[in-house]
Amino acid sequence: MGTQISGGKHRGRRLHSISADIRPTSQKLRLAIFSILSFLPDSPRVLDLYAGSGAFGLEALSRGAAHADFVEVNAKLCKIIDMNIKLLGYQDRAKVIKAKVEKSFDTLLTQYEDNFGGHDGGYDLVFLDPPYIKNPWEEVLSNPIWDVLMKPSGVLIAEHSTDMILKDNYNKLISRQNRNYGDSSITIFELSAN
Repeated sequence: MGTQISGGKHRGRRLHSISADIRPTSQKLRLAIFSILSFLPDSPRVLDLYAGSGAFGLEALSRGAAHADFVEVNAKLCKIIDMNIKLLGYQDRAKVIKAKVEKSFDTLLTQYEDNFGGHDGGYDLVFLDPPYIKNPWEEVLSNPIWDVLMKPSGVLIAEHSTDMILKDNYNKLISRQNRNYGDSSITIFELSAN
């Protein structure tokens, strides 16, 4: 059974998926996250890292995101994301980048630096959901690129197991809150003004 969109224009639509090996963000957790994020602008620009089937970014598009970029290293999952984008009709508002997240930052910068238009550009919402058995947090969150890729008012949400305790800050990323949902946790980061 495929993952289901939990809100917005395509609420209830089921998405394509290929494997029980991936652990998509649960519908309950996506509902909770978007409830917390009610302060975001009406048409946010979204970056979905370790995208899997693309459920989070597609959920954001269903809820009115202006654009979503998906980064996923697995070629089969990239095809599934493309299928899901076409299923929901978001070809003009979404892009799939096949890359290892840790190696994707230069690609993201090069591809979109003209569109970002300086420090006021970038993503309003970044979502990271690596496999729980991985621990890329230090490498990914400590990368100074977030000061450029994210809008000053943007947020970064890290989904991780409750066993993983993330630091209070990584360079300019400052942890604002942490919430537990069963065996999953989310930590919400914002950019420091300094």
